[in-house]
Amino acid sequence: MRRSLPTELLGVAAGVALPEGLPSATPPADLSARVLASAAAMPRLGRFAGAVSGLLGIGHAHALELLRHIDTAARWEASPWPGVALYHLEPHLGDAPIAREAITGFVRLGAGGGFPDHEHLGDEVVLIVQGSCDMEDGSVARPGDLVARAPGTHHEFAARPGPDLVYLAIVRGGVRFGEIVMRPGTPDL
Repeated sequence: MRRSLPTELLGVAAGVALPEGLPSATPPADLSARVLASAAAMPRLGRFAGAVSGLLGIGHAHALELLRHIDTAARWEASPWPGVALYHLEPHLGDAPIAREAITGFVRLGAGGGFPDHEHLGDEVVLIVQGSCDMEDGSVARPGDLVARAPGTHHEFAARPGPDLVYLAIVRGGVRFGEIVMRPGTPDL
């Protein structure tokens, strides 16, 4: 539910005079330019930089850069599954230990698209950054949600209507799709 500010809190914009006794202040001449530059420097999904930084064990600025490239078409490639695109992070993580220990990347599914049934051979952590998906237990995962899976678990899921589902996946130990096993370092993943 959206709520509006009470009229008395809207100040001059609502035609209400500021309380007496407050000193008049003139903002710095460059304030507008600084605010606009700050907004332009923040990637669209920049609010997730802290979580991405912590999950991948990288610096905040590095996480911002990875998030900035979610909107760069050249970073995405087709996956073996229809409607699923992958943005592999391993080449962009340098010497971060997670690059050797886990399959890491952003995954994108179009609205209504599904991710096939698979088994986790190790722990998986997923951070939803855009869109939402229906989980097999009936719950809905939304931006900011962390979903963890234990080794040996199977699941599949579907993106909900709306924006494409985009999530960061960190898969330790690998994943099995039927007879196909993918592990960290698997070529052509």
